[in-house]
Amino acid sequence: MTETTVRKTIITGASTAIGAVYARKLAERGYDLITVARNAERLEGNARRIKEETGRTVEVVVADLSRTEEVVKLAERIREDAAIAFLVNNAGLSTPGGMPQGSLKDAEDQIAVNITAPTLLSIAAAKALAERGRGAVANISSVTAFIPEMFDGAYSGSKNYLINLTVSLAGKTKDAGVRFRAILPDPTDTEMWARTGVPESVILAR
Repeated sequence: MTETTVRKTIITGASTAIGAVYARKLAERGYDLITVARNAERLEGNARRIKEETGRTVEVVVADLSRTEEVVKLAERIREDAAIAFLVNNAGLSTPGGMPQGSLKDAEDQIAVNITAPTLLSIAAAKALAERGRGAVANISSVTAFIPEMFDGAYSGSKNYLINLTVSLAGKTKDAGVRFRAILPDPTDTEMWARTGVPESVILAR
């Protein structure tokens, strides 16, 4: 693959679970990767395995998406790197034990990671990909968006917000050759869900 035909994808929350699976699958489909998460050790380990299995290039970006300045750096990367053709907004936070047990800082971080970060990155991608005339964004929502009474209302509300954001940007960019999709997985047996206190009976095994 020549330099002019290289396609890159940015995947947030790529150190574990759904994000790590997206990284591997997209590499298998021929994308070079920019993987983003807070856990450097896990990102590096995933990167080594993907490189060995697929031969693709994997760049590791250690970032805390609760910090706006770090989100802005990623947004600038999307704007400046013409090879970026795909964004997966997967990073997400839930409050350990649910909202009443969490602190105000927990709530603030959840809103920053689940709402502010994907909003800024989606807008940056919508503009950049529309200018390039191709590309796609996958925003990882959740079926919990429709059943807030069973889960943390702030978490399910943030996932409902992602659906609205995605549908709106899909309509505004489709004529420019850009595809926006909201992905709604069931509650899945991951480390994040293990911290929430959600009953095991509603969580799917990986």
